[in-house]
Amino acid sequence: MSTPKGHDMSQYWRLVSVDGVPVTGTFWVSKPDHRRQIVKAIDVSVWFDDHTWGRHFTDMTALIKAGEVDILDRTIDERVRADVLTQLDALKAAVLAAATAVTWPQDDAQ
Repeated sequence: MSTPKGHDMSQYWRLVSVDGVPVTGTFWVSKPDHRRQIVKAIDVSVWFDDHTWGRHFTDMTALIKAGEVDILDRTIDERVRADVLTQLDALKAAVLAAATAVTWPQDDAQ
């Protein structure tokens, strides 16, 4: 997987592009809070058979809690869900790569 590329959108979220095998695409990454971090698919593809075919989706949500990725599979379009979930470990790795690619500024102490 190449180095994820982040784009600063606000103090609360970033767009991060991941270019890997078999998962490639752009994710919306929220600033983590004390409970969790939210990552959503914006434009993601999961590839099969050495990039000869793949599944594209824009509707996945994942939660990261204590470094563990929970893909909310019900948020993936049912037309591609079964194929996408065959690459669940790779998808989790891409989500975690996107989330950890961002350096967040520290909040000022009040």
